Amino acid sequence: MEINVELLKQGDNNEFESFVHNYRLSAENFAMNIVHDNYLAQDIVQDSFAKLYVYRDRIDKNKSIKSYFFSIIKNKAIDYIRKSKREMSLEFEIINCSSPENIILKQERNELINETINRLKPIQRYAIYLYVYENLNYKEIALVLGKTEKQIKAIIYRARKKLKTKLIVSID
Repeated sequence: MEINVELLKQGDNNEFESFVHNYRLSAENFAMNIVHDNYLAQDIVQDSFAKLYVYRDRIDKNKSIKSYFFSIIKNKAIDYIRKSKREMSLEFEIINCSSPENIILKQERNELINETINRLKPIQRYAIYLYVYENLNYKEIALVLGKTEKQIKAIIYRARKKLKTKLIVSID
């Protein structure tokens, strides 16, 4: 269901409920990948929904509501991390393996991928996550991360290049 940004800006409760229903899980996953605490991620997302609702008049109807919302989540998560000085990292998973050998190989690959991703700069981790798992385009990622579209293209390119190089070396 497509969200009507104009109704959301006007404070329509049904539209806001639809927005929460559509984005809660992906928002919690995004926050979880930053703070690594399920309950904290839920709190951050809840606070982000509240902030979005309170400041709904600031929503630009010509821009992606999802990218605007995810930038709120990112900022709240970073604020928390700054306050608590926790280390940020992301965990990615490879799915769809069935045999015991494949499960073990999957776990080993996941560990290798996670270690490699966690060695990336935080901005590269965020960009890769938003691009791969949230299917945001470069423009939307730029809005979330406060960068230009050109910078995001460069960040993702460099992150992919680093990942490819490190993963190929690790596999050999």
